[in-house]
Amino acid sequence: MKSTANKMVVKNIVRRNIQFEKRRNIMIIIAIALASFLICFSGLIVTSLMEVQKKQIQDTYEAVYMNVSEEKFLNLKEEVGFERVGQYYIVGDMPSSEKYTATYFYMNQPMLYMMRNQMGLSSGEVPKEENQIAVCRNWLEKYEKNEGEGINNWWWEGEDMAWNRNMAASYKQEMKKLSGRTADLAFIPVDPRQEQWFYLGAAGFMEQADAKWIFPMHFWEDYTIIPKLIEHPSSEGWRDRIVEIHKEGEEFIR
Repeated sequence: MKSTANKMVVKNIVRRNIQFEKRRNIMIIIAIALASFLICFSGLIVTSLMEVQKKQIQDTYEAVYMNVSEEKFLNLKEEVGFERVGQYYIVGDMPSSEKYTATYFYMNQPMLYMMRNQMGLSSGEVPKEENQIAVCRNWLEKYEKNEGEGINNWWWEGEDMAWNRNMAASYKQEMKKLSGRTADLAFIPVDPRQEQWFYLGAAGFMEQADAKWIFPMHFWEDYTIIPKLIEHPSSEGWRDRIVEIHKEGEEFIR
């Protein structure tokens, strides 16, 4: 009996040890699996971070050369080691009495790409012609006078007199290029925002050139400005050629 009881005790102890070892082995396997997962996950994180950093610095190595001649610029474009060569220079500054200075600069497409993190076009296209510029819409909304609005005698009430005289002289110089010519149709700004000086553009054009028909434009849907131009003393001699516009989309057949 005693021997049988001892065997039962030993068997119970062995069975418990086996169950304990089994649980411990399972825990060890789980721990190893978790450790392996964490190691792999950490490796993936490190690899991903390295890839992100690589992408951040990729294609951003830039060299700036000052006072480069056109010949040297063309030589740089031929260098095999350069992915792209951009061109950038300040055209000039235009101060205003409204406490701002408009700075105009030239930038070609490669340079615009290299400076994509600093600036970019929100809409529209990069200027392609010599007489085109790209201007920030917010800047125009704040200082919307003559910037980007075409050739005209932009004389403004309350503006610095030196500015106004410069605008008048520049416009007169441009109109001299048309001296003696007659246009079939002339589209001329008649801007009511210029208040009493709204007629200067049309009068300046007709002083140097001629037109069979004159279409006022740039009047901001203020159609009342057209009769004012017709009645203005400056239009005597050509007021009968001014086309009176009454609404948007109006058609004219001559």
